[in-house]
Amino acid sequence: MITEERYHELIGVCNNARILYIQGAYTGISDELYDSYMADIRDYEKYHHADQNSPTQSVNPNLGDGDVTHPYRMLSLLDVFSKEDAYAFMQKFTGEKTDYTLEYKLDGLSVQLIYRDGKLVSASTRGDGLVGVECLESARYISSIPQTIEPRCEVIVRGEVFMLKSRFEDYCKKYGKQANPRNTAVGIFKRKSEIERAAFLSFRAFNLENYAQIPKVDVPKSVIEYEGSLKYHAWCLETLASWGFDTVAYWGLDSKDCLYNIIDEVYKSREENDIPIDGMVLKVNLKSLQEKLGDNGRIPHWAVAYKFPAKEQETKLRAIEWNVGATGDITPVGILDPVLVMGSTISRATLHNLQRVKDLDVQVGDMVVVYKAGDIIPAIKSARHTEDSVPTEFPKHCPACGAELVGDRCLNIQCKQKILARLEGWMDKKVANFKGVGTSIVTALFERGKLNTPADYYKIKPIEIMTLPGSGRAKMNTFMQRVAESKTAMSLTQVLVGLGINDLAQAGAAKVEQYMRQRYPGNTFQSILDGLLSLSCSALQDILGKAKGESVYKQLQEPYIQEVVRSVGEVFADRTL
Repeated sequence: MITEERYHELIGVCNNARILYIQGAYTGISDELYDSYMADIRDYEKYHHADQNSPTQSVNPNLGDGDVTHPYRMLSLLDVFSKEDAYAFMQKFTGEKTDYTLEYKLDGLSVQLIYRDGKLVSASTRGDGLVGVECLESARYISSIPQTIEPRCEVIVRGEVFMLKSRFEDYCKKYGKQANPRNTAVGIFKRKSEIERAAFLSFRAFNLENYAQIPKVDVPKSVIEYEGSLKYHAWCLETLASWGFDTVAYWGLDSKDCLYNIIDEVYKSREENDIPIDGMVLKVNLKSLQEKLGDNGRIPHWAVAYKFPAKEQETKLRAIEWNVGATGDITPVGILDPVLVMGSTISRATLHNLQRVKDLDVQVGDMVVVYKAGDIIPAIKSARHTEDSVPTEFPKHCPACGAELVGDRCLNIQCKQKILARLEGWMDKKVANFKGVGTSIVTALFERGKLNTPADYYKIKPIEIMTLPGSGRAKMNTFMQRVAESKTAMSLTQVLVGLGINDLAQAGAAKVEQYMRQRYPGNTFQSILDGLLSLSCSALQDILGKAKGESVYKQLQEPYIQEVVRSVGEVFADRTL
């Protein structure tokens, strides 16, 4: 649980963000981070009295710009962050004769539409839940908001205005780069000028507010014939669809397995979905039970919003660890207070390089925002100083071998950490692809003096794997199989990358292979690698560019690198281009 000081700090941060959020401006923090702050605030308030300024005490702050009083209060929703909590909500009503609906939680702005005599007469934002801003003229430009409907009775519809991801790209091409689809949608909808921009927006209806006042004549025959009234929320959505509204995607469910399966499937496909969604809304389907459960003035008791796992979280940076890569680059790694990001606990995150640390002004003791780059690699996105922050001391010598650094690189060819990193780099799926072989095996073989260059992998005997601590026949079989497979499967580009030479990565290695194919057609990998060692500096510069060509040339003159290249060539002596 957070401290009282942190609680009051987060109240200020969230209240400021809410104001900017309502205005469609950039809040300075992501939605995921805002949600995590709100979760911390709610957790604190479970055991302490809520501060009157807490964002949990109101739907939204009143900005004083409202000009429409809502006939039905536009409530917020209670957020839950695990499938277990969502299911716990369902279990509250096991004694009731109801099922549930599970709907997309759209990432846009909530809007209330009012129709009289079949015509749209109001389209207002949520505001503070009681009073919102009239945006009828903008609504006129949104093609998915019906301007007329068949019923002549008053109809009050709640839904979400948002921007499709594809339309966001179109909008940016026309009007310039924008922060994100959500902020852009809010800004457009509330504009008082150039309201034609609202044509880029979309709308989905998710609630028929005055369902009880709808005459039977206006309800679809399929509903009337079956029950005679709008008894269920799902039937309200069906009715809205029959009137020409695009409704939010939804599923009916009544079990834990169904709940979990739908959430998992939607989560997996969310990035490919053109509709921006940030979670799912779980609702009691039986309207009479909704009325019975009611609300507390801010949130209804008959619905919760399940938020997808956060893509980023804030935590404390406890230390910076300096590592050495195969090319000698010094890589800073942040040591963190453990935090849950996208379903896994993160305690270490990359800072990429020394320049990144300087650009972000990262200091030990900072609160840092952690995310998963490419949804996989934990990384630090930003940092803010605290009273515990201490300026970072950048290394002047290699943390592994003690050699003086040149820039942010160790140039000691025989730095043991660089050698080990080169050996681990050879295992990478983009190089030799030693799938299923752990780095612990490589480290153990290196420490025993069995591995020094990548060529040594192909000299290891089964007994040398079997005798490693924690190893056995299964690990030995996997190791030997991967080594054998790589000998016939690797391309020349992969071999070149695996040499671990600075400035000879995938793109450069592919250029070298292309050059060698023209110069040594049909030759063996061994003769080509020997030819690499004999290339002039100018030739390498022609292939790789002036700076990289010179860098690679200088490394190829080092005796240890020459040993690596020649020994790898011997392994692939029977491979030809």
